[in-house]
Amino acid sequence: MMDLLMQDIQTAVNDKAKRAGYSMVIDTSARVANGANTTVVLYSNGENDITDEISKQLNAAAPATTATTPSGGTALPDGLLK
Repeated sequence: MMDLLMQDIQTAVNDKAKRAGYSMVIDTSARVANGANTTVVLYSNGENDITDEISKQLNAAAPATTATTPSGGTALPDGLLK
């Protein structure tokens, strides 16, 4: 399931980058594999951050789900009971 999610994210990012004419997209949360937990991107003002846009796009296409809580209510996405 995680592989499918990552594939969906990659596709959405690639599509957005092509439509917007970006030459690259950088994962600002990426870490260097040196054991020191050092970030790859040292600074970003966030002006060109497409995370929210991609997240909204993926969530809009996701099937609606509900979960039954132990009390028998239905859990809403924000955790409230209905």
